[in-house]
Amino acid sequence: MKQGLAVRRSAVKILGRVFRQQQMLDEAFRAEAKDLTPQDAGFLKALVTTVLRRRGQIDAALAPFLPRKPEKIKPPQLLDILRLGAAQILCMDGTAAHAAVDLAVEAAAKNRKTSAAKNMVNAVLRRMLRENVALPPDASLNIPPWLFKIWEADYGRETALRIADTALREPVLDITVKNMQERQKWAESLGGIVLPTGSLRCADAGGRIGDMSGFVEGAWWVQDTAAALPVQILAQGTDLRGRHVIDLCAAPGGKTLQLAAMGASVTAVDKSAARLSLLEENLKRTGLGKNVTLVEADVTQWQPETPSDFVLLDAPCSATGTLRRHPDLLYLKREEDIAALAALQRAARQNAAQMLSAGGRLVYAVCSLQKAEGEAHPPPENLLPEPVKDFVFEAESDGNIRSFPFSDPGAAGGMDGFFIARFRRN
Repeated sequence: MKQGLAVRRSAVKILGRVFRQQQMLDEAFRAEAKDLTPQDAGFLKALVTTVLRRRGQIDAALAPFLPRKPEKIKPPQLLDILRLGAAQILCMDGTAAHAAVDLAVEAAAKNRKTSAAKNMVNAVLRRMLRENVALPPDASLNIPPWLFKIWEADYGRETALRIADTALREPVLDITVKNMQERQKWAESLGGIVLPTGSLRCADAGGRIGDMSGFVEGAWWVQDTAAALPVQILAQGTDLRGRHVIDLCAAPGGKTLQLAAMGASVTAVDKSAARLSLLEENLKRTGLGKNVTLVEADVTQWQPETPSDFVLLDAPCSATGTLRRHPDLLYLKREEDIAALAALQRAARQNAAQMLSAGGRLVYAVCSLQKAEGEAHPPPENLLPEPVKDFVFEAESDGNIRSFPFSDPGAAGGMDGFFIARFRRN
């Protein structure tokens, strides 16, 4: 098989799994990349994520050269082959454009569903090359209209456009160091910098995470700087050493690891056995499992035997604040999901409030950009807002934290979109 053809054929299959089977990218990638070399798997990931991030712009660039609207092209695999070829031509620096066209044509020829259209693939992509087509600049084309309308209503058009642009860029690599006293040492070792938030931002996110110095020995774990803020807000002004903390929706465990590294005794609750297994692996790798108890349970129903002074709820959400890392969410989420998730969040937050002892502190967080999953929630019963003040990341006027993909954490690269609120029990 011609070099590179296996990558294109796998890419078509992955896009089909995401677009039409509603499968998460990570699952689709594991299924279709298992026989590829690390180098080919890396290129496959870059190629597929480019299409996922830029599908709207790519389709708009293709449209003038197609015999009908992109969504009318049949079979759908044919459109995906065209998208992959166009992505290489329009978006990927260093790609040999003519070779990309040849491989797209061959990918069409080798697929019985698309073989009859190989000449059309050749004509469309070569015409794009001849006419020096550019990617349309409007990043909102990549966002489902219903989602962009919500962002526009929540924050205004200018901010919605900034979200659309920055949410679809390649993410940086942030890590949390287990021993805070060693952050500068690991920054020097990994070629990174220590952010004002305390996270370490690595200079180069390329290559395998597991091959990086310090990973196997458990000196650090991957965690976006925004995702590290809820634990810091929970612990602000308090020494958590020896204190009991309930971490709800804990897996895969970045926040549990933070709490354990601070010396807290943690009850980590999650309803997914598979995700709890990942958390258990992370605890073993980092050696932080001694004072952590894992509980498989529904956080809207489970209650501890005794109340706790500290509860952290990183609630199930649409995760639109993580689109940089998970562009497949653009095709997996639906407008009706938002109301259902908001109802689930209210139930989880109200149940979490009942876990607190008198005077106890609850931190609620979601990695969603929609206000319906954050600011629009009323405070849980029997809890008073505890505004965040004098924190390393500036709070909103109401004392809550709201980060965007374009927010500045003290270095280039942005951060995930999060909403974080803190409460105190009466």
